[in-house]
Amino acid sequence: LFTQPLFTPKALREQLVQLMFEKFNVSGFYDSEQAVLSLYAVGRISGCTVDIGHGKIDIAPVCEGAVQHVASKRFEIGGTDLTNLFAQELKKSNPSVNIDISDVERLKEQYACCTEDQSAFEAIASTCQPETHTLPDGQV
Repeated sequence: LFTQPLFTPKALREQLVQLMFEKFNVSGFYDSEQAVLSLYAVGRISGCTVDIGHGKIDIAPVCEGAVQHVASKRFEIGGTDLTNLFAQELKKSNPSVNIDISDVERLKEQYACCTEDQSAFEAIASTCQPETHTLPDGQV
């Protein structure tokens, strides 16, 4: 079983199959798109998947186990872009603080959230209490 990301060219998929059979002598091979396998994992064959990755977001509708490529969309923005934006905002509000990107990543994963609109953000923010953190270099 090999999972393929959305929009993998057919020629590349064929090349992979050829490589698996000719070079690695596999007796069987199955490749499928990530969107389809994501739905199979939750017991469905139709639905809409949203794959948020390090550097991209893929949205793919799937009908009866087939990705609808015409309606699929890729956004060239992902988790790393949010981390960089978070680091930029932290630096802007605290210019004297020197924070490593791995620390920003950890803070983002632990505390940050994304919402659809301002009212949803305000609802979440109203329940949050201010916290302070000591960075590895001893700064608060």
